[in-house]
Amino acid sequence: MIGTRKVSYIIYLTSPDDEWTAEDGGALEIYPSVGEGTPDIVPLKTVLPLFNTMAIFNVEPGVSFHSVQE
Repeated sequence: MIGTRKVSYIIYLTSPDDEWTAEDGGALEIYPSVGEGTPDIVPLKTVLPLFNTMAIFNVEPGVSFHSVQE
């Protein structure tokens, strides 16, 4: 349940032989809040899934917003 979560993380286990590109998709997108419970439509930060990396980010319901690209 996201209501009790404080931190989320993603461990990227992509291939070390093929560097991931934006065209491959799957990037983590972090969105700023433009008002209570409303995310901006443009991500503040985009993180590509690169081999042997870990993304850690705060989660606060109604305040922090994220998604993963197709």
